[in-house]
Amino acid sequence: MRILFFGYWGANDGLSQSTINPHLLILCSFPNIEKVVYVSIEREMNTTFSIPDHSKIVHIPYYSKFRAVRF
Repeated sequence: MRILFFGYWGANDGLSQSTINPHLLILCSFPNIEKVVYVSIEREMNTTFSIPDHSKIVHIPYYSKFRAVRF
């Protein structure tokens, strides 16, 4: 089984580090999961990301055109 995991925060954000990364590792621990595709919404043009180093995790950064919320 393959899983597509969307994260609202950037991969280097503290909320991603404390909530998304542990869940990615838990998903990878299931034997029937062959791949987890993690899409993060990036608001800065980063080239390095702090995600778990696991063979089942594929990270795809999506760079948002909108940098800030305006009212």
